[in-house]
Amino acid sequence: MKIIHRYVLREIVTLFVLCLCSFTLILLIGNLFKLVDLVLNKGLPTFFLLKLLSFRLPSLLVFTVPMAQVVATIIVYSRLNGDNEILALKTAGYSLAQLLFPNLVFGFCLFGVTLYLTLVGIPQGHTRFRQALTEALFYLPRFEIREKVFYTEIEGIVLYVHEIPPSRNLMKGIFLSDRRDGDAPVTITAEEGRLSIDPDHFTVVLELKNGTIHRRGERRGEYQWIRFDQYTLAIPMGGGALRKGRRKSTKEMMVGELWEHIQSLRRAQKPYKTLLIRFYQNFALPVVSLLLGIIGPPLGILNRHSGRSGGLLIGVLLILLYYVARTGGETLGASGMLSPFLAAWLPNLLLLGLGIIAVIRAQKDIPLELGKHISVWGQRLIWRDASKTE
Repeated sequence: MKIIHRYVLREIVTLFVLCLCSFTLILLIGNLFKLVDLVLNKGLPTFFLLKLLSFRLPSLLVFTVPMAQVVATIIVYSRLNGDNEILALKTAGYSLAQLLFPNLVFGFCLFGVTLYLTLVGIPQGHTRFRQALTEALFYLPRFEIREKVFYTEIEGIVLYVHEIPPSRNLMKGIFLSDRRDGDAPVTITAEEGRLSIDPDHFTVVLELKNGTIHRRGERRGEYQWIRFDQYTLAIPMGGGALRKGRRKSTKEMMVGELWEHIQSLRRAQKPYKTLLIRFYQNFALPVVSLLLGIIGPPLGILNRHSGRSGGLLIGVLLILLYYVARTGGETLGASGMLSPFLAAWLPNLLLLGLGIIAVIRAQKDIPLELGKHISVWGQRLIWRDASKTE
């Protein structure tokens, strides 16, 4: 790699880190408002909040990495073009391919990072986030169970207590729905009971008295009804809840597990197209970094007159265009108008087409003149509003 390539790459990486931190922080703030209630109102320690946010990072980074990449690339090449450095390099004999080289190297590195996030980081992040929320229950005083309020903090469990005496050691009029095993839901009612926790084994223990257990039998149409005087229900939390009967959600599945789940839905003739689109998106999204490695420099070079602000605007518009195409592809794919594969790769095909056009225009040195187009569009809108008013 030549000195000029290292120089351009250093400029891109520096601005990329700044943009990545800014975009990720903005998205984290949205998640922070949802989780801060656990710290302020429910007494969780602050480190637990940071832990939960760290598990959310992979899901955010998979979107903010391409966003930061395109904005950083276009701004850097717009600055180089505005300072006539691109003209000097062309005069020195640098071709467009040589100008693209440092950004392609950077895009390939980001491709590897994004691929790891989609295939490994996001599923593990969702699993650990759920487990951390489950373990957080042990920090909540008395689990905040209140009279005549459905308690749903334990995943797969719905608990209702009709009356809690002032001593708080006894619950009366208990209704519990256990749906951790989706194929065999259990409903339990009891006149009274006590709740305790085992922090060493992350287990919630319910000691129930004078109640009934209702469950569906093994055979179709069969129903079981059991009367008990005393019954102890131990509910494993955290990782134990996942190992003992709880099925992974589709967001927690690795790519191989997701593919097997899709095939099982297909064999059972159940809806699967939305999941199949998500499966293909796991591979389509990382390729965006490679496409942006091609698109970014020509757009920055073509942006002659609007400078860095214009480069930022182009980057934002390109991001919006991509996510509009992504949403449209998902909608068309789910409705059956497009195949799931094409629906997932539609935004990438759009970016590829834009990249080809941008490279051709940059090769022929046809300016983008974004500011001029925006001015013309603005004047047309003003005239249209004025004509409606008249």
